[in-house]
Amino acid sequence: MSWLLLLLLVVNSPYRDSTLLLSAPDIYNHTVVFEYGGNLWLVPDTGGIASRLTSDEGFESHPKFSPDGRFVALSGHYDADNFDVYVIPVDGGPPLRLTYHPASDRVIGWTHDGNYVLFISRRWRQPRLYRVSLEGGLPEELPLPVAYWASFSPNGNKVAFNRRPARLGWRNYRGGRVPDVWIYDFDRDTAYRITDWEGTDICPLWYKDKIYFLSDRDGKLNIYCYDTNTGVIHRVTDHQDFDVGLPSLGGSKIVYQCGGTLWVLDLKTERYHRLKIKVPDDYKFVRPRYEDVSTLVDWFDISPHAKRAVFVARGDIFTVPKEKGPVRNITCTAGTRERYAVWSPDGKWIAYLSDETGEYEIYIRKADGTGDAIRITYDGECYRWPLVWSPDSKKLLYSDSKLRLFYVDIDKKKPMLVDTSAVDYIWSYCWSPDPSGKYLYFISSRTFTPARGDFGELRVYPATENICLVTLQAEVPSPFLPESDEEIPEEETEESEEPEKKPPEEIKIDLEGISQRVVAVPIPAGNYSGLAATENKIFYLERIDFTSRERKYNLHVYDIEDKEDHVLIEGIDGYGISEDGKHVLYKGGNTFGIIEVNDTQYSVGDGKLKTDEMKLKVAPSQEWRQMLHEVWRLERDFFYDPSMHGVDWHGLYGIYSKFLPYAADRYDLNYLIAGMLRELGASHTYVWDKGENWQKRRRAPLTEPGVMVKEGEYLIKVEGQLVRYPDNPYKYFETTVDKQVRLEVNDKPSVKGTRTVVVKPISLSNEMELRYLDWVETNRHKVETATDGRVGYIHVPNTATWGLEEFGKYLFAQSNKEGLIIDVRYNGRYR
Repeated sequence: MSWLLLLLLVVNSPYRDSTLLLSAPDIYNHTVVFEYGGNLWLVPDTGGIASRLTSDEGFESHPKFSPDGRFVALSGHYDADNFDVYVIPVDGGPPLRLTYHPASDRVIGWTHDGNYVLFISRRWRQPRLYRVSLEGGLPEELPLPVAYWASFSPNGNKVAFNRRPARLGWRNYRGGRVPDVWIYDFDRDTAYRITDWEGTDICPLWYKDKIYFLSDRDGKLNIYCYDTNTGVIHRVTDHQDFDVGLPSLGGSKIVYQCGGTLWVLDLKTERYHRLKIKVPDDYKFVRPRYEDVSTLVDWFDISPHAKRAVFVARGDIFTVPKEKGPVRNITCTAGTRERYAVWSPDGKWIAYLSDETGEYEIYIRKADGTGDAIRITYDGECYRWPLVWSPDSKKLLYSDSKLRLFYVDIDKKKPMLVDTSAVDYIWSYCWSPDPSGKYLYFISSRTFTPARGDFGELRVYPATENICLVTLQAEVPSPFLPESDEEIPEEETEESEEPEKKPPEEIKIDLEGISQRVVAVPIPAGNYSGLAATENKIFYLERIDFTSRERKYNLHVYDIEDKEDHVLIEGIDGYGISEDGKHVLYKGGNTFGIIEVNDTQYSVGDGKLKTDEMKLKVAPSQEWRQMLHEVWRLERDFFYDPSMHGVDWHGLYGIYSKFLPYAADRYDLNYLIAGMLRELGASHTYVWDKGENWQKRRRAPLTEPGVMVKEGEYLIKVEGQLVRYPDNPYKYFETTVDKQVRLEVNDKPSVKGTRTVVVKPISLSNEMELRYLDWVETNRHKVETATDGRVGYIHVPNTATWGLEEFGKYLFAQSNKEGLIIDVRYNGRYR
C-alpha cells in the first residue's frame, strides 16, 4: 500500500515535467543560475533537478556569476522597498549588501577583473551605468549619459549599450523611440550607432569580435549577431512562438529565456538547445493563507434599515453589523470574483455579479448568507455595470459594455432591453420611487461665472454645477414657490371622514414644455456628484480641496420642506442611503460607518463599523487564474478594435493560461499578463515600480532654515555613528524617511569642532523632484546667461497635471521676456 501511495505521489507530482516560467538566467562554464519563485537556483547546463541558492522571503533577481565563478551578484529586494546590489558565494552563505541608495539597482554583470559589480540605476532623470567595489563604498558612475543595457568589449575599452528603453509592451513598435545598439569608446569619448533597424534592437552582449543582440526583424525577438570587423548582421536563433528574453553571456555561451524555459546557445557553433529543468520548490507564495481584506473594499451598500452593511473585498462579499453580531463572508469563492453587491429594498436578497462561469452573470442570494446562490442571467460575454433594485425588490436594472440598458425580473430571469446608446456607455440609471413620481433630480452645469486668476486676464470657471429638478407633470408646482403663512378658519379644518385610498395611477410625463420646468435647488453652484433623493431630502457630494490629488467630499443634505442645507459629514470618499432614508453608510479612507440623517454634523470615525474583522482565506493560484482571465475579458470587451488587431484573442488565452500551474509568485502572473497584452501590439498596455522648501515634495532638508549645511562641508557622524571614507553614507539612513536624524558636520574632516543639525531625510521620489528642479533651473540659467536675460525657459514634463503646474509657474514668472524656449523632452520620465 505504501509503494502504491508513493507511486501516486510521483505520478501527480508537479516535477513530472519541466518547470516553466524560469527567468533571468546566467551561465558560468557548465552551471546555470536563474530566478524562480523569487529565489535563485543552480542547475547544470544540460538540465536536471535544480538546487536552491537563496531562500529569503525577499525577492532576488538578475543573478550574474563573477568571472571566476565563486560568487553571484544579484538584485535583492530585502529590507528596503527597492532592489539593491548583493553578492552571495556560490557555495552558500549570507548575501553581502553593496548598495544602499533608495533607487532600484539592476545588476548587469562584472568588470573583467572581478573587482566590481556593474549595475544600472535610475538615480534621477535617466538610467545610468555604475560599478560598485566588492569592498563596498560609494558606487562610481561610468561616463555614459544614459544606459538601459550594457556589455563591455573583451579589453574593456568599449561598451555596447542601449540608450533607449525596450518598448516590450508594444509588439513590433516602429515609432520614433525605437532602441538601437550603440558603441561607446572610453579612450576617444565618442559613441556611434551600429544598428539602424526601424524596430527593436536591444540587450547587446559582446563576445570577441561579435556583438549579439535581440531584434524583432522577423516579428518575434530573436538573437542576431553583428560582426565588428565587417558590420554584417545575421540571424542566429529562430523562435517563432515566443520572444527571446534576458540573454546573458558566460564564456562562449549565451543562456536566455523563451516560452518560459531556458535555452543555451553555443557561440562556437551557434547551435542552441532547451534545458529541461525541474525545480523542487515549496511554492511558499502559492500556499493558501488568511489575510485582512478590510483595506481592499471596492464596493459597499447598506441594508434597508441600516442593521448591516454589505462590502465587496478581494472578490468576496461580506456583511458587517451596525453594532451586534458577526461579520459574515457570504460567498467564500477563492477563484471567483464577485462585484457590485446591493441589498434589496425588502431586505431579503443581496444581488451581485459573479464570474463563476467565466463571464459576469447576475446572481442573488439570501441576505443572511444561507442557501445557494440563484443565477438570474445566462447571456454574459460583456462587461456589466452596477445593479439597481426596483423599489418592489422584483427587478434589477443594469447597463453593459455594448452600450445597452436592461432590466431583469428575478423570477422570470429574462433580460428586457430598455434602451441603447450610439454614442457612449450608459453610466447613470435609477428607478422611480413609485408610479406617481413628481420630480426628477439631476446635476447640470448651468452656472458660468468666470473667475480671474492671479496672473493676467486668464479666466476659469471653477464652479458650474447646479442641483436641479424638473417637474414631470405640467400641473405639479415647483417645491420652491413663494410661501405664506395664513390662518385657516376652524370650520375648514374639520374633516368629515377619512379620504378613500386610491391605487397609484400610472406615471405620466408631460414632455411638452419640459425644458421650461427645470428648477435649480436654491443652493450655490459648485462641484457636485453623488446625487440621491428621498421623499423630502436631497443628498449630494461637494468636492473639497481641489489642490489635493486625492478627492475628498462633504456630504450635504438639503431639506425640501425646511429649505435648509447642511453638511452631514465632512471629508469622505463616498456614501449610500438606507431604503428608509434614515441612515447613511459612509466611506472615509479605510473607515466605514453608519450615521443617522439628522441635524448633527458628523466626523469620519463616528458610527464606525467592525470592518477590521473581515478576514479571507486567500488561495493565490486560484486568484491568479481568475485575474489572468479578467484581464483577457477586459481587453475583449473594451479594446478599441473589434478585430483585436487581427490577433486570435481566444487562442492566446489558451496559450498563456497553460503556464499558470507553474506561476510561483505574483511576478510570474505579471509576466504572463504583460506577455499576453504585448501580443495586441498596442501602446500603453502596461502592468503596474536645491529646494523649494514651501512644497513638501521639494523639501531640501540640508537647506531648511536653521540647518543650512553648505556644499563642501564634511559629514562626520550620523546619529553618533562615525562616517569614514570609503563608507557608503546611504547605509546610515535606512528606514529614516521623515524621521528626525542628528547629523554632525564640519568644515574640515575632523571630529573636533563639529556642529549638530537635525534633519528629516526625504524619499527617493522627493530626491528625484529636487534633482529635476536643479536640472530645470540649470537650463533656465544657461538660457538667461546666453541671451542676456531676454529669453526665458520652460520645461513641460508631461501633458497632465504636473505639466500644467510647471508650465504655469514658469510662464507667468517670465511673461516679460522677449521670447521663450519651451522644452518638452523626456515626457513623463522624471519621476
